[in-house]
Amino acid sequence: MKKLTLILSVCLLFSFVVSSAQASQLLCYGLLVEDCEGYRNFVQNHSDVSVQRCTQWYATTSTFANALKLGELSCDLFSLNTLSYNWSSLIEKGYCVDLSESKIIADTMEKIYPNIAALGMKDGHIYAVPVSISFRNTLLNQDALAMCGWEDEPTPQSFPELLDFADRWCDLIEENGAYEDLRLRAGWDPDLYGEGTYSAWLISLLIDSYISQTQYADETLDFNNQELIGLLERCMTVGRRLYALEPKPRNTDSGVGIGFLETAPQLLWPTNADQIVCFRLNDQQPAVLKAVVNMQAVYSGSGQTELAVQFLESLLAGEENPANFQRQLLYTNAEPKISNNYEYTIATDKKYIAETEAQLQNSKLSTDERIALEDELAKWKQELIDDESDERKYLVSAAKLASYREKEPYFYFETPNAFNSSTEASSQLKSLEEQYANGVINVETLVKELNRIARMSMLEDE
Repeated sequence: MKKLTLILSVCLLFSFVVSSAQASQLLCYGLLVEDCEGYRNFVQNHSDVSVQRCTQWYATTSTFANALKLGELSCDLFSLNTLSYNWSSLIEKGYCVDLSESKIIADTMEKIYPNIAALGMKDGHIYAVPVSISFRNTLLNQDALAMCGWEDEPTPQSFPELLDFADRWCDLIEENGAYEDLRLRAGWDPDLYGEGTYSAWLISLLIDSYISQTQYADETLDFNNQELIGLLERCMTVGRRLYALEPKPRNTDSGVGIGFLETAPQLLWPTNADQIVCFRLNDQQPAVLKAVVNMQAVYSGSGQTELAVQFLESLLAGEENPANFQRQLLYTNAEPKISNNYEYTIATDKKYIAETEAQLQNSKLSTDERIALEDELAKWKQELIDDESDERKYLVSAAKLASYREKEPYFYFETPNAFNSSTEASSQLKSLEEQYANGVINVETLVKELNRIARMSMLEDE
């Protein structure tokens, strides 16, 4: 009986079962491959293998590795992201098969940006293959800048510059009065909005950046840093000033409005990368951009290494023209790719335009009916213009590829830390940030508690 198990991080929750008349099984965990040509080819070439998915999830590198070691988890391949799992540790401790002899895998790695491919390599050998990339970016909204005449305002490239921006925004409100639909950040829940809300948000951005910069510099995480403490205290001042001056979120719109700062969808890359806000503590720190990569590997404890490698090869075959954005951005030879639904969308727009124009030929229309149809026609014509733009036409446009290639050398691939969202410490961190923002604890207590949690979490994960 052929049986193969694949493990993937919980962020890719998708299960599927391919039934087979034969008894052989291939057990998968979370792989998004049922629409992948390589997957279909594998199933076609291995008709004696049925494909299923395992659902067990392990939140950290240590729990995952222990499950393998103790036999609690039997797998042949696994796929995990770089944010929640320490790939370097998994490779160094021998959990990954050396894939260097596979020509398909070696050729794939040659096409991936060296900075990204290096995540799955050690001493020139391939142990894991990157299969997707995503980002955590905050953008400066150009439309919001135009609303208050700040079209030439530069994008903040450090946390102090962000606080300076917020202070200038408060000065403008004091001079001109509040802009009803404009805030530093939009989307506040009015039921949760309070005096410490902005401060807590700014503090969270600052601490997250401090953790990342410390990790990037390969330094021990220590929150007893005077520069950090000074910025934490300034977050309190700026946050309370924003709360006092900005219009409060309204229950009628749940706080939805326009914000200067907006978080880009995780899997997308902005057309203009210069709009990405940087939260480094000072101008001396590198202006790195956070990225998360998902990778796949063959487990060294697999009893079916050859079949597992064949499956991985099948998934990678044809990756010169991958079907989704987050895969395409891995490759140095990526080219603009038209979105799969582009032709259908354009045809639909033109259909409604033609139908509306035909209705307008009716001489018996009332004035109100004609006005309504003319408005409808204008809407569809504008929709056609928008849908024909490069931003909507392409899965990834030439402009996005150009900005991506320019910024790719500055990517920082986050690795697990004591305060990852999948750890218990993350909820403790949020509680401490809110306590400090609301004046329940002082900055000394905040720093002391953060250092205590960091030390304990580090010991637990060793």
